[in-house]
Order: sequence, then structure tokens, then C-alpha cells
Amino acid sequence: MRTIVAGTMQLSVLAMVDPRPPRGSSPIEWLWQCEVENVLYQTWGGTNGSMYRLLGRSRAGNGRALHLRRQSVTEGLLSEVQFIQLRDVIHPGCRSLTLLPIDAVEVRLAII
Repeated sequence: MRTIVAGTMQLSVLAMVDPRPPRGSSPIEWLWQCEVENVLYQTWGGTNGSMYRLLGRSRAGNGRALHLRRQSVTEGLLSEVQFIQLRDVIHPGCRSLTLLPIDAVEVRLAII
């Protein structure tokens, strides 16, 4: 994991293979949706899904966002340890999170 700076904020960037079938072989760089929305919309303490909806309207991002929750562990998408590590970037009490492919975010932000 690494961080990038956007304005006065830091965004966490994770390089991880998309765990959904068909599983890829090359890592994708992911951003946490809530961090992106915090930078764009100053929505501290929560997310309203604005970026998720914007990506859904673009060819670059449609269907690529990765929504993870505790059930993702039982579905075999990731291990318990991985889920906890991803969740703790946001907050230990977080029940679900969404990762956005950084390339789709870049394409979408270039349009708006």
C-alpha cells in the first residue's frame, strides 16, 4: 500500500489483483471510495455514493468497483486478515467498503 496526495488530503492506494471471477493475474491499483469522496465532496465521516454513481455512468468504471463486506470472506474473495486490513484503513467499525480502480477514477475525473 502507498499513499498519494490530493490537495491537502492523502489517499491510500492498494495494488491487488481483482478477486472476482474471472480472477486477473495483474495487480490493479485501487482507491477507497470514501477517501475519494472526502477529497471531492468534503463528506467527512461517511459516503453518499456519488463517485460510485459517476463511475457507473462511464465505460471506464462501469461494473469495476469492488464492494467488500464480511460476507466477502465467506464467499472466498479475500481472507479475514485481508478484509480487516482493508477495513481498518477506513475505521475498525466499518462494516463494508468499496474500492475503485484508480484508472477508472482518473478517466472519470478527467471528464467532469
